[in-house]
Amino acid sequence: MKLEFDTASDAAYFEISDAAVATPKEIELGIIADDGADDRLIGIEVLSVSKRKNSEDGLLDYRTSFSTKVEESLAT
Repeated sequence: MKLEFDTASDAAYFEISDAAVATPKEIELGIIADDGADDRLIGIEVLSVSKRKNSEDGLLDYRTSFSTKVEESLAT
């Protein structure tokens, strides 16, 4: 597993497996789950990371719903 952040494109990628991406699916606006050929989640890309802030504490808005979205993606 690894987490990459590209400041030029303002995107983050959480890689769970190094398998090839077979099917990307947008699970929420700007959040893409990448599935492998066996339909297992292999990575998640988050676009416009710097714009996803909570005005109260500066943390990403999706921090609580993100795990739910991942679980939903894994279940399908």
